[in-house]
Amino acid sequence: MALESTVQITESPFLSILVWIVLLSITLYFARKPFHRAVMSFSRIIGTECAYHLRRRLTQKKGWLIEHGRFLFHPGWTIPNAW
Repeated sequence: MALESTVQITESPFLSILVWIVLLSITLYFARKPFHRAVMSFSRIIGTECAYHLRRRLTQKKGWLIEHGRFLFHPGWTIPNAW
């Protein structure tokens, strides 16, 4: 019963539900922009880290292929420039 008395704002259950919906809608509307900023910041961090590690890995792989290319390729082959 304690939860019902806390949730119930007015005597009418319908009116209480309506008031809660309006309050939650207003709260979510005002929290929209900070939440979007937080998500965009997080995705920018993740994207930057992924790009950094991909660049680093491809650079290492290209260097390894250049150093050990004589064991991987036949005499007429070249290392692709896609890396």
